[in-house]
Amino acid sequence: LEACVRAMFSYDPLATLTAFAGPVTALSAADDETGSRAKALAAVSAARIAVGREAIVQIPFRHDGHNLMRYRPSEVAGAIAAFGARAGAAASADPRDHG
Repeated sequence: LEACVRAMFSYDPLATLTAFAGPVTALSAADDETGSRAKALAAVSAARIAVGREAIVQIPFRHDGHNLMRYRPSEVAGAIAAFGARAGAAASADPRDHG
C-alpha cells in the first residue's frame, strides 16, 4: 500500500505525457470552482504540442462526478472504442509498421 501511495504522489503528468508519443484522450468529470483541473489539462496539452506531440483530446462531462463508468457507462465505452480506432489508425499510418 505504501508503494501505491508513493507512486500516486510521485507521478508527474507533465513529464510523463509530454514524453509519451502516442495519442492521449482525457475523459474529465466536473471540475472544481476555479477550473484547476481543466487548466492543468490544457497546460499539459499545450506542452505536448510544444514538443511536437498531438494535443490531448478532451471529452468533458461537466455535470458528472469522478466515477464516470458509473454515471456514463455508454459514453465512456464509446470514448474507449473511438480512442482504439484512432490509435489503430495512427499505428497503421506509421511507416515503420510497413517494413
